[in-house]
Order: sequence, then structure tokens, then C-alpha cells
Amino acid sequence: MKKLILLFALSVFACSSDLFAQDYMKMSKKQLRIEHLKKINLTDSLSEELSLSSKKSQNLQSDLNNTSNDLILTSDSLKNSNLEITQLEAELIISKNELSKLGSELNNLVKQNSEKTNLIADKAKLIEFSNASAKFVVPDGKTWIIHSVISDYITNIRNRDSDGYGDFDKIRIFIKSLNGVPKTNITRQIFGPLLYSTNDDRGLRFPVVLPEKTTFELITVQWNNFKSIKKYNGKSYLSLVESSN
Repeated sequence: MKKLILLFALSVFACSSDLFAQDYMKMSKKQLRIEHLKKINLTDSLSEELSLSSKKSQNLQSDLNNTSNDLILTSDSLKNSNLEITQLEAELIISKNELSKLGSELNNLVKQNSEKTNLIADKAKLIEFSNASAKFVVPDGKTWIIHSVISDYITNIRNRDSDGYGDFDKIRIFIKSLNGVPKTNITRQIFGPLLYSTNDDRGLRFPVVLPEKTTFELITVQWNNFKSIKKYNGKSYLSLVESSN
């Protein structure tokens, strides 16, 4: 910009010099003084414009520097923001995992509480029976969960020696019929599912779950290794939980 202004000033002076050389002899002293003042004023004006242009250039350069600094600061701030965003995303993932874990723990607690509530709502029963009263029906809307069958250990001890040992009959309890289907017939020596036996664990595994409307009959026998099998007249018990469907 400075160079352009200087070139413009020189061109004006050159033109003016040509004009002065041509008309010098024709001008009076007054006219020469006036012409001289014009050139001085023109020079001052050009000098002021040059100064203003220089100041504008300096201001523009200063603004450019400030803008550059602002851009650098903005870039640094953006980098920091991106770093913070990355850290926040990592923390968010950790929080989601912790929340999922807490949700699973809460579901487990709810399930456990529900199971405890169901246990409280269920009704435990101990039902006494004999061969004369061993027919059962699971009520409508109920489920029976049989946990064990209780009976005597042995009966009809005989031929006891001096040490107290002797012969005896074991007690066994079978399912005689299930939903009207025969399972055990001691006369024909047909034996169905075994629920209880003296000193023997070869029967059904408990618990035994029976749905509503299930009908079944049990038979309790004295057992002497197939030498003698007959009905037992003692009392036995069903230990069960009755739950609502």
C-alpha cells in the first residue's frame, strides 16, 4: 500500500513538473506561489493518507494476530472438549455397566422376596394315613409338593438272641394307584413306585410334585424279603406343602 501511494505521488509530481516547465515563463510570481502552495498541500494530503493507510495496515495486522491467537485458543479448547467428551463417554459406559449390575441384583432380590412370599403363602401339611385311609385327591387350584413320607422303622421283631438281635419285618410304602391306573398288587407281587422303605433309599426322589385333581392311593406293607408280604396296620404320614396355582 505504501509503495502504491509513493508511486502515485511521484507521478503527480512528474506531471506537475512537466506542466511547470512548460508554463513557467508564462506565470507571474503570484501564480507561482499559488501553484507552490497547491503542491505543498497535495504533499501533506498524500502524507496524511499514507499515515492513515499505515495505521490501518497495522490495525489489520493486529486484528489478524488477535484472530490467529483466538483460533489457537479455540483449537486448544476444542481439543480439551474432545478429551472431556471421551472421558465422559468412558464414565457413561462404566455407569451403564454398574446400572445393569444393580438392575440384575435388584431383580434377584425381587425374585428372592417373591419366593419367600410364596413360601409364606404356601401351606405345610402333615397328613396321617393308614391302609384304610390312603386315598388322596389334590384339590382344584392347588399343587401338592410331597417332601417326605414318614412311617415306622421295623415291626414284628422275633427270634431275638441274647444280644438283642433278631429277625423283623421292614416297612415299605408303595403307590397303589395313580389317576385310576393300578401300580401295586401285593397278591400278584406287582410293585409300583416306592415312597418309603426301612433302611433303603431306592425309592422315588423327593420332592414329588402333583398337580391339581391328581388322584392316588398308597399301600403300606410289612416286608420280609419276599418270604412274607402283607398289609401293615400302623400309621404313616405325608409331609407336604400345598401351594396355590
